[in-house]
Amino acid sequence: MKRFFVLFIAVLAVFTTVRAQDTTNLTGKLIQGTAGGAPLSADIPVRLEIFSPEGELRETYSAISDAEGTVVFESVPRYTDGSLYVLVAAWAGIEQSSLPVTLTESSQSLELPLYETTTSLNDVVLYEGNLQVNFEQTNAVGVQMLLEITYTNLGDKIVLADPVTGAFTAELPVGALAIAPEQVGGSALRFQPVDQIGELAIPGIRDMQPLVPNWPNIMRVSFFVPYELGAVIDMRFPFSVNNIRIFVRQDTVYVDGGELFELSDETETSSGRVYQIYEQTRPLKSGEPFKFSLVGQPTQTVQKSSDQSSDDDSSSAMTIVLVVVFVALVVFVGLTVWLVQARKKTL
Repeated sequence: MKRFFVLFIAVLAVFTTVRAQDTTNLTGKLIQGTAGGAPLSADIPVRLEIFSPEGELRETYSAISDAEGTVVFESVPRYTDGSLYVLVAAWAGIEQSSLPVTLTESSQSLELPLYETTTSLNDVVLYEGNLQVNFEQTNAVGVQMLLEITYTNLGDKIVLADPVTGAFTAELPVGALAIAPEQVGGSALRFQPVDQIGELAIPGIRDMQPLVPNWPNIMRVSFFVPYELGAVIDMRFPFSVNNIRIFVRQDTVYVDGGELFELSDETETSSGRVYQIYEQTRPLKSGEPFKFSLVGQPTQTVQKSSDQSSDDDSSSAMTIVLVVVFVALVVFVGLTVWLVQARKKTL
C-alpha cells in the first residue's frame, strides 16, 4: 500500500510538471503609440485572444492594466502548433489589437500600442500593385481587369472608417461593371463595390475597415470595362501611388500610357500565358489620374470577326444556291405543264 501511494505521488508530480510546462504567465504591455498622444490611464480592460493556425478563436482571457500599462494573464496555455496570440483593448473610441504572434520558449510578453485616430489619408501610401488585363470575354462582356494593391498607413494614428463611406473610396474606370472584391480574413464586408461615387457616374471600391499604422493592407478586385478597338482606363486613389504594374496578355493590344508607363519586360505564367509588363515611371500624388489607353483589337476578337465573316459568306453562298435551285425548279415545272397542255391539244 505504501509503495502504491509513493507511485501515485510520483505520477501526480510528473503530471503537474507537464501541466506547468504547457502553461505560462503572459505579460502584456500597453504603450501610447501616437507621438504627443494622451497618457494612458490605469484600469484599462484588456483581452488576450488565442487563435488556431486556421484563424478560429480558441480561448479568451481578461485582465485589467495597472498604472504602468502592464497586465498579467496567468496560466495561459503555450501552444506550439502555430497558434496566434493577440491583445485587444479599447482606446480613443475604437477597439485596437496587437499584431498576432506565436509564443516561443523565451517569449512571455506581448506589446499593444494604442493609437489616437484621424480621418486624414496623408500618411497612407500605395507602394505596390498589379493590374492584369485579360480579353477572353471581350465580345460578351468587355475586357476583364484584376487589380491587386498593397497599401500601408505609415503614420502614428489610426485612420478611422466612416460607417457609410469607410476609410476611403478608390475610383474605378468609367463604365466598370461586375465589380467583385475578394474578401480576406473572413470579413464579408471589408471591401464594398460602389455603383456611383457622389453625384458622379463613376464606380468605385471602398475599404470599410480602419487603417492601423504599419499594417500592410491588400485589396483584390476584379471588374469588366467595355471594349471596342480600345479603351481609356482612368482610376484615382486618395493617397500616393508609388508603383502599379500593368500586365497585358495579348500581343495585338498595347498600352499607351504617355509618359506615365513604359514597356519594361514580359513574363510567362505556369499555364503558358505570356504577359507584357508596363511599369509606372513616376509616383502619383493623391487624386492624380492613374490613366492609360488600351489600343488594338484582341486576337480572339479578330478571330471571332473572321469566323463571323466566313459564316456570313457561307450564308450568302447558300442563299444564292437556293435561289438558283428554286428558279430551276420553277422553270422545270413550267415546261412540264406546257408540254402536257400541248399534248392534250394534239390529241
